[in-house]
Amino acid sequence: HGVTGWLFRTDREEEMEQAIEEALETTPDRLAAMRDAARAAALPLTPAHAADCFVRLLCTAWEGH
Repeated sequence: HGVTGWLFRTDREEEMEQAIEEALETTPDRLAAMRDAARAAALPLTPAHAADCFVRLLCTAWEGH
């Protein structure tokens, strides 16, 4: 929480309000750091990576069958 964005449950209005308040109170420098961290975290999430994960899942399921 607060590293790459804000987490909240969509069915809990008070959590969403808190996240919005925190976002609005965050300094531009901190927002830039969070943006960079979010980009770095998302970089490996390519279609090829998703396909590899899916194939591994299928292989694991098949081996356990």
